[in-house]
Amino acid sequence: YPSTPTYPSKPSTTPARPIPTPVTPAAKPQSTAVGQYYTVQPKETLWGISQKFKTTVDALKKLNGMTTNDLKIGQQLRIK
Repeated sequence: YPSTPTYPSKPSTTPARPIPTPVTPAAKPQSTAVGQYYTVQPKETLWGISQKFKTTVDALKKLNGMTTNDLKIGQQLRIK
């Protein structure tokens, strides 16, 4: 008897499900009796934060007594 030909299996037409990326909630400004503060999130810059709160980099630096543009994740910045 002749052997039965084998064919490669058909690739699945169902696309692979993307792995959900965890979403970190946007940090909200915190109000205190003295002023309003913001917690620095990963990959944020002074320029980006200044745009978010409609102010300038120089104003943020002055409010926070900063001499450089260096930020650390979790740092509290006074924004008002």
